[in-house]
Amino acid sequence: MFNERQRLAEACLDALGRLVHLWEQAGDLDRAVEYENRHEDVQEKNLELNLALGSEREKLAYLSATSWMIDRTISLANHAAEVIRRNPRLELICEPQLSTVVFRVLPASAGIDSDELSASIRQQLFHTGRAVIGHTRVRNHSCLKFTCMNPAAGETGIEALIEEILRLSNSA
Repeated sequence: MFNERQRLAEACLDALGRLVHLWEQAGDLDRAVEYENRHEDVQEKNLELNLALGSEREKLAYLSATSWMIDRTISLANHAAEVIRRNPRLELICEPQLSTVVFRVLPASAGIDSDELSASIRQQLFHTGRAVIGHTRVRNHSCLKFTCMNPAAGETGIEALIEEILRLSNSA
């Protein structure tokens, strides 16, 4: 019974993940966020059920898989931080905290407000459906924030997103 429940939960998570991707591609980010929230709810419920009803061996296997996913998202955040650190137009605000990377885009020329530049880049990425990037204020500066949540994301995807941010900053 446990294996069948696990198979069904994984199928549900896969379907919800595909719906998130499809809504993002269609440009309906509200719907994408709605389905991402459902995805997270199913993951949480699945964890609760596995820990409550699974055998010790099944619990260890599940925790091992979950541990791998967490390690992977932390690794992606560290990779993003390294790419940001190597670019003189980007400022890494602090070392990654778990799967979160906070950074600033530095203007290409004088007279461009860095806070407005960050807001503009973030909005452009959101409105085109390319990415949803968080924002925060650190030391009275507007900063961009990556939260790496998808263990299936790749380093090349992170690099391409950073390149897109730089391209958008050059056109401002």
